[in-house]
Amino acid sequence: MSSGVGGTVGATVPPWHTAAARRVDGPVSVVEMITFRLAPGVAEGDFLEADARMQAEFCYRQPGIVRRTTARGNGGDWITVVLWGSMAQADAADERSRRDPVASALAGLVEGVETRRYTTLD
Repeated sequence: MSSGVGGTVGATVPPWHTAAARRVDGPVSVVEMITFRLAPGVAEGDFLEADARMQAEFCYRQPGIVRRTTARGNGGDWITVVLWGSMAQADAADERSRRDPVASALAGLVEGVETRRYTTLD
């Protein structure tokens, strides 16, 4: 059995979650870390579906994105890590996400969101 989305054994991996589909060539100068918890009553499967849509239908259409991945912690916490080519590109994508229905749908499934950005040194 293969490991699928979120590490679930035997799960089907959507095509947009493959390594080739997630990578965009380009230099990385910003590491964005978004931590959160699922909102009360939100099923993990519903979140994973919305997260996959966010990745495929919004994130990988943004200029400057290099890589995005979401991971689950052991205590119910989650993290999404996004690599950007520049701070300006990250800022522009953040602004566009505020008007995007796919991003809004995902935002409605999570709480306690904290975003931090770091500038790479190399």
